[in-house]
Amino acid sequence: MDDFITRLADTGLYHRVQGDLTAAGIIHRIAHKRFWLFRMLTHTPTRRAYPVRARSRIRRMIDQYRTGVNEAGPRALSLTGLVTALKLTRHLYEDDTLIRPIHDWLHNLITHQPDTTFRDTTTTITNHRKAP
Repeated sequence: MDDFITRLADTGLYHRVQGDLTAAGIIHRIAHKRFWLFRMLTHTPTRRAYPVRARSRIRRMIDQYRTGVNEAGPRALSLTGLVTALKLTRHLYEDDTLIRPIHDWLHNLITHQPDTTFRDTTTTITNHRKAP
C-alpha cells in the first residue's frame, strides 16, 4: 500500500486532481500578486456550498460516531482518514479547544478499524507528508 500511494504522489496526482476539479468547474484559479512582485496562483471553490457541505458531512459523521451510531460507510471513513492524515481537523470546528481531542479521536477511530486499508492509507499519507 505504501509503495502504491507513494508512486501515485510522485506521478503528479495532486496536479492531475487539481486540473480535473478545475475542468469540472468545482474550483477555479485566481492569479494575484504578492508583495507586488511575486505572482501567486490559488484555487478556490466555485461555490461556497462545496466546502460547507463537506465540513457538515464530516461533522455529522463525527457526531454520530461519538453518540454510538455507527452508520458511516467506507467513503466516510476514507474521508475521515484523509482529514486526520492531512491535519484538517482545525477546519471543522471554530472552537480551538475541540480541535486536539477530535483529531485524537479521529486518529483513534482510524487506527482501530478492523479493515487495515484505512490505517495503512492514513499512515502512508502521514509519512509522505513528513518526507522532505
